Amino acid sequence: MAAIEIVYTGDYKTQSTDPSGRVVASQTNLQEGETPEAYNPMQLLCVAGAACTLSTLGTVARVHNFSVEGMKATVDYKVTDKPKRLKSMHLVIDLRGHEYSPKEKKILQLALEQCPVMRSLASDVEKVVEFLFS
Repeated sequence: MAAIEIVYTGDYKTQSTDPSGRVVASQTNLQEGETPEAYNPMQLLCVAGAACTLSTLGTVARVHNFSVEGMKATVDYKVTDKPKRLKSMHLVIDLRGHEYSPKEKKILQLALEQCPVMRSLASDVEKVVEFLFS
């Protein structure tokens, strides 16, 4: 895999560019009343976990010949104070709008364990995943 270049642009902001030219900005340490201009790194970590989980579910659904198109997720997280690190992540996966058999639901639930990003999180990070079915 090709390297991603990260540049610190000042004022607690970074700009990351991959070899194809895609850019992601991040920003930390917002002061009271300051408007965020980018995701903070903890948000990016949680978004990565959620996006990876949805992609994993999409892959498994395709292999088993059913659709999860239009599935949505929301992710929330908590951080410890000292040391500052991810404490917990709560992912809600909304699959309403499709009807799934008990077997398909079980396939999706088992597939959760296959997301490499979520598997890479420290073992003491609480990971709660909730499915919303019709």
